[in-house]
Amino acid sequence: MDLQNFYRETDDVTTTPEGGKQTSIKELPTELPFHALLAIAQVMGKGAGKYGSKNWHGISVNSEIDHSLRHLFRYMAFQDYEPDRNVQFEELAHYATRALMALDQFIRNATFNIMEESYESATPLLPSPSV
Repeated sequence: MDLQNFYRETDDVTTTPEGGKQTSIKELPTELPFHALLAIAQVMGKGAGKYGSKNWHGISVNSEIDHSLRHLFRYMAFQDYEPDRNVQFEELAHYATRALMALDQFIRNATFNIMEESYESATPLLPSPSV
């Protein structure tokens, strides 16, 4: 992946089987794991209710990774002695959520910095995280 061109559209045009023309895309949203994303959305909903909407924008990438790994290790430890699959599910869902938040923070920070280096008065496509 290329952070320099993360948000840039391609100039490539494709023709659909029906004859329509459109810009080609490299992303395949239909390949996303919808069951896992629904679990992540549930974790995000609980977190927004407890801490406030988008509170996680004020958490560093490293802190997100620390918390993510803690949930992963708890999931792994619970496999040995926790018969309740719901407990394992919660830990794995929280692991994935925190990992995605870390990745999002990294992308947002990196692309904002790239735009600042490239354009003197750059306005990021996404707002920078409030700290």
